[in-house]
Amino acid sequence: MNRTTIARFGSVLVLIAVALIALPAFAHHGRGASYDNGKVEELKGVITEWAWRNPHCALYVDVKGPDGKVVNWGFESQSVGSLSKLNMNRRSFVPGQEVRIKYNPSRGGAPVGVIRKVYDTNGKELLSFGGPIDQ
Repeated sequence: MNRTTIARFGSVLVLIAVALIALPAFAHHGRGASYDNGKVEELKGVITEWAWRNPHCALYVDVKGPDGKVVNWGFESQSVGSLSKLNMNRRSFVPGQEVRIKYNPSRGGAPVGVIRKVYDTNGKELLSFGGPIDQ
């Protein structure tokens, strides 16, 4: 092999490596595959955990169904940095707190969603993403 062939081969390997590294990061932000962004649903429940961590904070809520069975739902939010800019912190939600959540549901029917809005029991908006959805 001559130097030109080796340089081309090296360049191709670098491009492949960059693509392999970039693909998971790109796929990670594809929420549309997992969640129905065109649908907004609402649930009431009691917070069991506010997971203040990256890449996305998560709110876990016990929701009592019509049959009386309690299911723990997981609601994905934004990053710690994004939420900090909204004056949120690790103490913004506490276990035992009752909330009403508007969310984009899982496409697969799992008890998970992406937070659009969170309200307290008096209807005060505690967290909001994605613009007006109440019309």
